[in-house]
Order: sequence, then structure tokens, then C-alpha cells
Amino acid sequence: MAEQGPAGVNRQRIYAGWLCVAIAFALVVLLGLGWIDPFGEQGLADIDSIAGLFAVMLPVLAGPVVLFAVGLWLLKGPRRK
Repeated sequence: MAEQGPAGVNRQRIYAGWLCVAIAFALVVLLGLGWIDPFGEQGLADIDSIAGLFAVMLPVLAGPVVLFAVGLWLLKGPRRK
């Protein structure tokens, strides 16, 4: 059974939420520093439009955004009636 804190808050859910937020932040920092290459091996040679650029970068940039959203959802907790 999950460990319950004060007022019935699930501590494991809170830890997992903060972990997701921290990992998402770290991925954004690594992208910003250039340690993760969003273009991969194909580079910018085949990209000829802004739509092509977004199509190539979407999988890399969507990861941290989705991970951050999941972290916030976990931190929010269940709905109260």
C-alpha cells in the first residue's frame, strides 16, 4: 500500500512528481547547452522550411514538455469531492 502522509497525501506520488519535473528541467538545460543534439545525424541539410524544422525538433522538444506536464499532474493529486 502507498505511504500516506498528513491529510491523506500520497508521498510516493509527490516524489514521482518532483522527479519528473526535475528530469524535464535537466533535459531542457542539456538541450540549451547543446549536449543533446535535437537534429540527430541528419543535421540541418535536409530541412528546407520552418515546418520541416518543427517536424524534426518535435520529438526531442515534446519529451521534456510531456514529462513536465506529467510531473505537475502527479503533484496536483486526486480531485477532491
